[in-house]
Amino acid sequence: MDKVIVGMIPQSRIRTTESPYTDRYEFLDLYTKRILECGGLPIGLMANFGRIPEEYLKLCDAFFFPGGVKFEKYHFNTINYAIENNKPLLGVCLGMQSIGVYSDVMDYVGTYSEKEFFEAYNYLKFQYDNMILKLIEETDMHNKVELNYDNSDLARHEIRIIDYNSILFDIFNKTSLNVVSLHKTILRNVGSTFKKTAISPDGVIEGIEIKDPEKFVLGIQWHPEWDDDNAVIRRLVKEGEKRKNGR
Repeated sequence: MDKVIVGMIPQSRIRTTESPYTDRYEFLDLYTKRILECGGLPIGLMANFGRIPEEYLKLCDAFFFPGGVKFEKYHFNTINYAIENNKPLLGVCLGMQSIGVYSDVMDYVGTYSEKEFFEAYNYLKFQYDNMILKLIEETDMHNKVELNYDNSDLARHEIRIIDYNSILFDIFNKTSLNVVSLHKTILRNVGSTFKKTAISPDGVIEGIEIKDPEKFVLGIQWHPEWDDDNAVIRRLVKEGEKRKNGR
């Protein structure tokens, strides 16, 4: 197949009620449309007992990690697979925060062994009572609009690209962007194998990426699906194409 297959990591609606018939994974139409516009072929990845099986991950040339409301174990096993196998990954909103949490845990692990990663993850959760509270905090600064098709401009604010040697600067070739933000939590820190590449004027981390120049793992706090230029998503598909064709 010539098209770049982009694996869509699902939003989780598991155990939100007592009924098993409300347990589901969801994929937003707006994300898939943008990937199709950029020449990619999006496919939905389904979790099985808390993780996405490697047989599914092997089908993909790149991964798109959307926003959402809760962290799941399968987020981290997919991030781990993408890094270990040098497959491009773009994380948006919750996706970026999951990459950030993953990078912090990796400082304790130091290996891409999935078993060791989750041993460290479980240990840290026990040590900190709730690891997410240590790494993520709530905010009401960037989520001021109930978004619909016609009012996305009301959710825009400025961010600054602070690293000239970054994927984001290479994509946009400028230091200031006006982006759509919808998040209720923010990332406090990133691990030593990642770096911050963009912030908002109030200091919120808006972009992170892996330091290894041979890999493409990019997290952004804002929502690029509202931008007509498709610049970030187009770059994800391009990176998938390069690796698919051995370049």
